[in-house]
Amino acid sequence: MSDLLTRPIDRVINLYTVLEPEKKIIFVEGKQDYQFYSTHTKELGNNVSFSEINSVDFSTLGLSFPSKLERNNNRDKIIYLIEEIHKKNPKSQIFGIIDRDILEYTRNLSELDSNILLTDYGCLEVYYLNKENIEKLTQTYSDKLTEAIIDKTCRAAAMATLVIIFEKRNNIGIPKISLNSYLKLPKIEFNFDNYITNIFINYKKDKSIDLEKSKNDLYAIKTILESINPRNYLNGHYFMELLLYYLKSVDKKRFQHTTQEHLEDIFRVSVETDFIKNETLFLKLIQI
Repeated sequence: MSDLLTRPIDRVINLYTVLEPEKKIIFVEGKQDYQFYSTHTKELGNNVSFSEINSVDFSTLGLSFPSKLERNNNRDKIIYLIEEIHKKNPKSQIFGIIDRDILEYTRNLSELDSNILLTDYGCLEVYYLNKENIEKLTQTYSDKLTEAIIDKTCRAAAMATLVIIFEKRNNIGIPKISLNSYLKLPKIEFNFDNYITNIFINYKKDKSIDLEKSKNDLYAIKTILESINPRNYLNGHYFMELLLYYLKSVDKKRFQHTTQEHLEDIFRVSVETDFIKNETLFLKLIQI
């Protein structure tokens, strides 16, 4: 969905609680989400409508946007919109899909509205990484995309994601730095210690922070999550960034002009509905 026509949030809430209370629609975080979920849900026999959350203008809320939510975060916009609609219309058929992301480690998932649907994994991108799709991509796109490479990249991306968990738990914003220089090639091992050291040194230029304590806190988070499948909390953008860096290192001529967005498109359009039809989220979508 491009060239979105936006409507003020108060009008959207009024539309689905007063004017069209029986309307059935699913809000998603962005364009890729819209393309992926609408395509496969339709293939599964459900023609329910989808809409990007950016079609809703939240600027009129001002200071009334809940402090516990992030105003510029599309996931939190969906959470707020669905809760407000559901409060005014208990029989609401307006749903939202959000990435499970790091929510399990930074918030109480039980507080989410029942009309909020979570991805089965940390993010949308992990649906592209099932065994069937990787085998297909290995044969049709690049023989460098093996399951072993994907698994190693998942672990590397998950380690970088730990910093985001630390940020949210401490209610701070740490400027992002490029991940590529911290990925050891060709082994695809992430230099976690150097990465967090430089992250905090960079942050300390403007903010007061106890470097050693912060590093210890991050290592404690790392220890807790070591037994968790990295696909359950990794950041999808980090995954694509690191995978593209690896691909350019092993086949520069082939991938020199490939962008991160293009690589994600390749993965997404390769997915066949049969590959994901038994995932819990899609079993719920066909019942809406």
